[in-house]
Amino acid sequence: LKGLPPPDNVVPSLLFFVKAMAGDWCMWDNMERIIKQENYKGGNSVFQNLKKSILKAQPSELDDICSRAPLVWKFLVNFVAVKDMWRQHTILIFHQLGRSSAWMEAWEKETELHEKIRLLPSDLQAALAAQHDLYKSVVLPGALGSIVRIEDSPQNVERAIQQEIITDSIKDASALLRSLSLTESPTSGENVGDIAMDVYSIMHSASWAKLAEKAGFSEECEGTVDQFIDCVDTSASGVSGTWRTIKVVPSGHVLYSKVGSDEATWERPTELGGPHQFALGDNVEVFSHRLQEWAPGEVCEKRGEVLSVVAHTSRGRARKEIHLPNQDIRRMDEV
Repeated sequence: LKGLPPPDNVVPSLLFFVKAMAGDWCMWDNMERIIKQENYKGGNSVFQNLKKSILKAQPSELDDICSRAPLVWKFLVNFVAVKDMWRQHTILIFHQLGRSSAWMEAWEKETELHEKIRLLPSDLQAALAAQHDLYKSVVLPGALGSIVRIEDSPQNVERAIQQEIITDSIKDASALLRSLSLTESPTSGENVGDIAMDVYSIMHSASWAKLAEKAGFSEECEGTVDQFIDCVDTSASGVSGTWRTIKVVPSGHVLYSKVGSDEATWERPTELGGPHQFALGDNVEVFSHRLQEWAPGEVCEKRGEVLSVVAHTSRGRARKEIHLPNQDIRRMDEV
């Protein structure tokens, strides 16, 4: 993930997650239109997209798109002039762009924007000046006497950037999982439950915990995860010994996550009774990925670790072959 330490165990289905985390630089046409029409009040979505992309970018990536610097600087300065509620996020962007020497060279040439900077509120000028000497050189001398809020100090701005990266990534993961859950074939060979389990495991991994601690909200990290990844129903989870059971929404699958580690599995651990056992005639439920539903059924044949189940779906009676172990079958008395 851009700007983040690598997760401890990146699994194949997390490729979808990584793609969702990548910055999206496809906002230039909309930005040019807003500037041409001077419709900065309608620029919220462009600003948010720009913020997310810039905060996650490395200096080398920013250098690669430096040809867009005049466009971006003009948009940012004019946007914050009419949208004061985005003040704090604007400071984060200015701080991040200050890490790129190419962007700072471009900033020095924007003399018309320097004049507009001097029209911003004095406290905002002072906050921007604290982020880089080249910003400081263009603000009004009187503005430098304004008190810089604690949260606007470079150290705390850097911490806020880390927080933004984490929360944006979690939101993106949640949106990704929700969108995949609406498709008939959400991934190539992976189901939504697999991705949810992988994301949940990554979010509770040691590297994410370290990043959260660096960002200054380690105690809130798990709450942040639970708040945004609403595809994982932690309210319906339970802890037994060293294992946590988690219901994955909307599929209803149950996964088992080992407390204090990155280990997670669909198969019930030995400590909780071991893998589920099925016998001929058992009443079960099987999950249909095509219909995205659990259907009641009965085990009508068993050949070693292969079950044949007659299920009654919303589309009618169907025969399904299940290879054990498999998270797509569960006993009716365990639902």
